[in-house]
Amino acid sequence: KVGVEPGERAEVAVAILKKGIVANPENPYLMVTLGNVEHRRGKVWLARKWFKRSLTVDSTVSNFHAHLAFGTFEAKEGNVKEARRLFARALTVSGGLDATGADDVLRGHRARVWHAWGIAEHRTGEPQRAQQLFDRGLLEQPGNPFIWVTAGQMAASAGSTKRARLCFRNAVDGIKASSRAIAPDGELEDDTEPGALAFVYECWGRLETQEGNLEMAADLLRTASSAAPWDSAVTVSLSAVEMRRDRVDEARNLAVMAIQKHPTSSLAWRHFAMIEAMQGNAEEARGCFFRALKVDPNDWMTWEDWFDAELHLGTEMEQARRFLDHSFGMRLYARGEASALCCSLDDKHRINALNT
Repeated sequence: KVGVEPGERAEVAVAILKKGIVANPENPYLMVTLGNVEHRRGKVWLARKWFKRSLTVDSTVSNFHAHLAFGTFEAKEGNVKEARRLFARALTVSGGLDATGADDVLRGHRARVWHAWGIAEHRTGEPQRAQQLFDRGLLEQPGNPFIWVTAGQMAASAGSTKRARLCFRNAVDGIKASSRAIAPDGELEDDTEPGALAFVYECWGRLETQEGNLEMAADLLRTASSAAPWDSAVTVSLSAVEMRRDRVDEARNLAVMAIQKHPTSSLAWRHFAMIEAMQGNAEEARGCFFRALKVDPNDWMTWEDWFDAELHLGTEMEQARRFLDHSFGMRLYARGEASALCCSLDDKHRINALNT
């Protein structure tokens, strides 16, 4: 497993992986990893090139992970038809659409495919189809925690709070019952048991935050932080809850802690920037935004948050608009021309809403 950070460290990871491929040109796993890294860097065409190459090296069952990763990539890029083909192929090479008698390991692999396929269908606006695919995955592996947590997220977004809580509880039980949880490629960076628990409790904490149960949300996020104390994203989420509870000093301390845990996290820096902006500390906020962009120049969300921060600080719309324009440019660069209209309409909607 290769850990990758934005900016310079990502380039180092790319260089190392390329050297590995030169030394072992028949290894599809290195190519899949490189494809995932390039995708995270916003290099869509390079990512696709490496995924395709991994399949030409080995298209058999031993390259199951390449089909899954490639399908997940295409789904994220909006190429649903191609994603479906790749997911179906992943199932085929792992025993067919109905692998009766498969062993536990194979069933675990297949559950990952049904899960990833369900996520792809949900992104197309087909929640019922997604749930059908999740159910297929749970038939393969009833305790799969990541299917349960995704089902919980879907239920939460649909306003089914009670159902969401049940799913999150099942996810926690599934993780505790397994020695190692496995997430879909690209969906979770840390798929060890503590990392998986932290992820579920963080999702659950977000649900309770949305429901206004801030004390319960804080307790869940502290549990997540205890499970994975190295996870700065959980610390950021807890800091955001404390801000909503008007515990500004605690929120700021947690934001600083998140940066100390992960100094190259653009999320941590831009969150700290927003705290300073909310307190009217313009110079400090802008300095943190600069730091966020230094560690990850391609993070379009930093520019978008900066736009919101400038409006809060009293900057005129015409001046603040340039930050939103930068965000648009970053999104267009990362996703290609197909997303240009969506980005433009989204920005227009936000500005019109702010002006009314």
